[in-house]
Amino acid sequence: MENKPRISDLALRYGLILGFAQIAINLILYIIDKELMVSFWLGLLSLVVSITIIVMPVRQFKRDNGSILFKEAFLICLITMAGAGLISTVFSYVLYNVIDPDLSTFIKEQTIQKTVSVMEKFGASEEDIAKSIEGMNQQDFNFNAQRLGSQYLWAIVFSTIPALIIAAIMRTKQKPFDDTQA
Repeated sequence: MENKPRISDLALRYGLILGFAQIAINLILYIIDKELMVSFWLGLLSLVVSITIIVMPVRQFKRDNGSILFKEAFLICLITMAGAGLISTVFSYVLYNVIDPDLSTFIKEQTIQKTVSVMEKFGASEEDIAKSIEGMNQQDFNFNAQRLGSQYLWAIVFSTIPALIIAAIMRTKQKPFDDTQA
């Protein structure tokens, strides 16, 4: 009998891969230029890489087993994202609190600058820009353990949406009427 991978083993393995890929991307951006860490386009590229890696264990499970149920695909996606998120959260804590404690202040400043730039391009009034700056200045950009833990939990909750979409796309479609059942 063939030894087919279990859902948890496959998802955790790809969760590790995704988590370390996210760390590598963040480290590369940090080393090259910290300003790149707030780049919209690089964030979008990182999202594409993440989705690609999340789809890989679903495809492998489907290939190895000949089919995949919606529930199986959903669990694989969710466990993969949860594992990667945990690794990424631990790294973020170390980066923002041990390696570079001033990074959160830098990220806040860069976020404000980029927001003002976009608002100016779209012709926002000085009053609207000032309100946005005031609101962002009041936001907590610190990456302490409590905040990162809370963000991780919310990320798990919101991960269900892409997990549901990927599972719906990747599942093996069932025929409405199967002739073998009589």
